[in-house]
Amino acid sequence: MRLLLTPAFVVSVIYHVEGNVFLSNLPLIIFIIAIITDAVDGFIARKYNQITSLGVLLDPLADKFLLIASFITLSFLTYGPAGPRIPPWVLIIVLTRDLFILTGAA
Repeated sequence: MRLLLTPAFVVSVIYHVEGNVFLSNLPLIIFIIAIITDAVDGFIARKYNQITSLGVLLDPLADKFLLIASFITLSFLTYGPAGPRIPPWVLIIVLTRDLFILTGAA
């Protein structure tokens, strides 16, 4: 579910509409749903001992995709003249950290 919600989150951030309450809050809603699906998925897998090799691979991959896509999107988009945006150095730190994690896992 998180793999499907990642592009929806990116699109909702790109097409953010100020003044429209629903569209302004849609990225937050999608992100919260993604977090909840992660928690529910982990709970069900542990409670009912339904851990699969595909799930072991896809769960961290979906987490990384959502995290990296959100940081990249929020780093390059601005809202308004000065806009709140994530500074480039934060993006570099997050991407470097994830690269080290992936390298260590490989």
